[in-house]
Amino acid sequence: NVSNLKPGSYVELKGIRVGAVQDIRIISEAEVEITAKILERELKWIRKDSTVAISNAGLVGDKFLEVTA
Repeated sequence: NVSNLKPGSYVELKGIRVGAVQDIRIISEAEVEITAKILERELKWIRKDSTVAISNAGLVGDKFLEVTA
């Protein structure tokens, strides 16, 4: 569910903001594509086997992308 995730929402790795969501597109009824821009200096910390989850940011319902290494 990507409700309240929008362009400009942040991308976080280990509690540190490392980027921002650029675009969200509907691919099919079951799929969406999220494009994010990651700061170049932080790319070294994101491995090929990292996972990304949509997480809640506080009580207001805003969401962000959480990268787990």
